[in-house]
Amino acid sequence: MRSLHGVAFASFLRKRKKIGYLKLVKNCSDNKFYISIRHIIPPMDDGHFSTIKRKYDSFHRHLLSRGKLPQKDTGIGYWGVTPLPEAYEFFRRIGLAGMGSMIDIGSGDGRIVLLASLFGVEAHGIEYDPGLVNASIMIRRMLDLPQFAKTKIIEGDFMKHDLSRYGAVFTSPDKPFHRDGFGEKLARELTGRLMVHGWEFHPKNLSKIEEHVINGEKFCIYARG
Repeated sequence: MRSLHGVAFASFLRKRKKIGYLKLVKNCSDNKFYISIRHIIPPMDDGHFSTIKRKYDSFHRHLLSRGKLPQKDTGIGYWGVTPLPEAYEFFRRIGLAGMGSMIDIGSGDGRIVLLASLFGVEAHGIEYDPGLVNASIMIRRMLDLPQFAKTKIIEGDFMKHDLSRYGAVFTSPDKPFHRDGFGEKLARELTGRLMVHGWEFHPKNLSKIEEHVINGEKFCIYARG
């Protein structure tokens, strides 16, 4: 990103936030404004989004009918869901399509992976809990949208998975980043952007470059250095 100089120019851009495919971004760490050049986002199919949302709504009703909540202890972490409408709007705002590839670490029921695939990226998810992995694969198979061709659900511990190949890493953390070496792993392996959902836990060893609050849900983007 390129730093802006000139009070008048910055003021002009601030009033508009977006001009063509140039987006004004405020760096939260140094309070400066930058121009971020976004890739052209392909036309979105809101019908496919609605299809995914209905399926996950149905999945959650099924859990509730069995006396279960859409959350659980996975053995190495705690699964809780990210709301789909807010995540969809976040991906649209940031131009996820331009990031090429993404992995959701601790991907739970696979919702973020399938959602991200609608933006044309190669979308992977890694989840430790076998039941959630199976649910993700089952939902993907039942919906069978063409965008899912570039998705992959991996059963395993993301701490043992190489993150360096991905243009973006998504997480909804359930504990501080410094615990268990997660922050250090990101400092070594993050080559693109880290996307964090939630209010409580955020990395202190990375630079925050964007923040979005959508219907009360907080999403931030971080980068190394």
